[in-house]
Amino acid sequence: MRELSAAQKRIAAELARESAMPRTIRAAALMVVLGEARTLPEFQVLAQSVGMADQYHELRAVFGQIANQNSATQRWGPAEVAVSELLRVIDQRRRSARLWLIHGGASEDWTMIRSFIERDLGHPCTEFCDPHAQRIEVSSRVREMLERSELAVAVMSGEERLPDGRVLPRANVVHEIGLSQGLYGVERVIILRESGVECFSNMSGIVYIEFSRGSPGAAFNELRHQVDLRL
Repeated sequence: MRELSAAQKRIAAELARESAMPRTIRAAALMVVLGEARTLPEFQVLAQSVGMADQYHELRAVFGQIANQNSATQRWGPAEVAVSELLRVIDQRRRSARLWLIHGGASEDWTMIRSFIERDLGHPCTEFCDPHAQRIEVSSRVREMLERSELAVAVMSGEERLPDGRVLPRANVVHEIGLSQGLYGVERVIILRESGVECFSNMSGIVYIEFSRGSPGAAFNELRHQVDLRL
């Protein structure tokens, strides 16, 4: 069975749960997530271990249509044609992925970053404080962001200058970074930090991309690389 990246497997897990998807795509996605097995009961055990027992019971009848046995290992997995079709759907999902853009609003840098993401990378952006969503409760907005976006990009610009000389990002940026990390996991939140901006206390160990104020373009190649890794 062809090996998929961690990002592809994540999307496959999402596809396996989507009832609107064709059953053959969902079954192939589930088999990719579970890995190879010798018997249906073994697939069932694997499905239960990752919390996808319901999907297994719904789709197991389709396994016979798309399965292929590896003659060397005698283990079963989706046939190459099924994997190829699954990868086509995953690539479509990846190319249409929406990004949650986090920013403080005062700096011009975030507008250049948004333009790069939408124009050059081809991913539409959405913002937590979208004016069209002002009347939605915070909990509902959080759920909406999670459902509509695949990952988050946070711009930590220096927008709060303290008397002691320290430069901080706006509080809403720190808050949204915490929200997005809680929703997606740390690995699916990309942080761009303006040089000289103080890190918040629990940022230790988190990888971020540094840029100079007024010149975020120097970080665009690395941003492209990090987005591609996660999608």
